[in-house]
Amino acid sequence: MRIGKLDQRLTIQSYTTAKNASGEDVLTWADIITVWCGIEFKGGDEDFEAEQKVSTEVVEFTIRFRALTENNRIVYDSIKYDILSIEGNYRERYLKVKAKKRNNG
Repeated sequence: MRIGKLDQRLTIQSYTTAKNASGEDVLTWADIITVWCGIEFKGGDEDFEAEQKVSTEVVEFTIRFRALTENNRIVYDSIKYDILSIEGNYRERYLKVKAKKRNNG
């Protein structure tokens, strides 16, 4: 991987608990870090769920190695992606993260 190919920005989010205006605990997504990435679109599919057309787009993000799990979420270009799989290790210095964007329409 050439460092110059990491020319896009994404934000990694984690599901966390926060307090609302009434002081109650609510579950929400919080930004952890914004990093440089490379992006490759892997394809998509369309289907019907609950009588609605649903499209799915799969993307592979390449980022420098960091602690990341499938419980995290990626925000790229204001679009939210659920992580499907993570490949790589600290010796490779990079992670390949497959994620899917889901649009209801």
